[in-house]
Amino acid sequence: MTASSNTMRLDSYKTRLWRERKINASDSIFTSKIFLNIATLLFIITDSVCLYTAFNCLMTENPVLLVVMVIAAAIVLDVPPAISGRRLKAYYQQLSDKKSAFASIGLSVLSVSFVMIFYFIMKVLTRDMVFDANSNASLINSVANTTQGITDSSSDKIVLFASLFQAVLPIGTSLASFLMAFISNPLGDRIYRLKKAKITAEANMIDLQVAMAEAEARDSYCEFLIAREKDNYNNFLDSTNCQSLTVKNVAALVVMEKVKSSEDITSITDYADELNKDNAISEEPENESLDYILEHDV
Repeated sequence: MTASSNTMRLDSYKTRLWRERKINASDSIFTSKIFLNIATLLFIITDSVCLYTAFNCLMTENPVLLVVMVIAAAIVLDVPPAISGRRLKAYYQQLSDKKSAFASIGLSVLSVSFVMIFYFIMKVLTRDMVFDANSNASLINSVANTTQGITDSSSDKIVLFASLFQAVLPIGTSLASFLMAFISNPLGDRIYRLKKAKITAEANMIDLQVAMAEAEARDSYCEFLIAREKDNYNNFLDSTNCQSLTVKNVAALVVMEKVKSSEDITSITDYADELNKDNAISEEPENESLDYILEHDV
């Protein structure tokens, strides 16, 4: 016995969904959505560390505020470029209008620039505090141990270069976040979602059709059972009438054996004939179940 269809359960075509996933899979790991999201998250972590080294020298009394401010600044440096990159790609794919695309880019540049200007200035001004460019600094000591002729002026240049590298690193991560979002495929993602929705809708439609067919089959089967029960009832009535008629005929024969007058015998015989005519059984009894099968071709 086959299981009936459950219309309340989402029963999608697994094979078609698997095929759609394979068709829409990225050609390279560097263009996959998982890699792009992980890369953007790593950019945020990198910027958070860079910002933390700069602010940690100045804000040591409130570490909670320091962590919250660092994370917020890192998100401002990487999330808006990612959003604007995806909006620009959507504009090129004719999924977004020009005004909203370039407005998001402008706001992204403004927010990143606002954070970067203050971070760059603070990073340069606090370079000695971050790298500890005195006689006890590990950076200067390691250089002094390997190169004997190094001067204080060259040490300052090394510290300045390292500070500038950390200062401009968030710009690189912001541009990389923009690139990661721009190489995404919003049009392909939307088509993929629509195809999955179509497959799911078709699966639900098939489930509903199967359920309707099963409901009609159940109704038909119930009608067939009712017709068969009517046939059984009619056959039972015919059998009862036959038994009753047989008993009456036997009784008439017994009475005929007891009487001796020909008139009485004739009267009993006429009575038996009338009895058989009034209670005659049809040679073709009603068969509603057979008529139902022939009518519905089941």
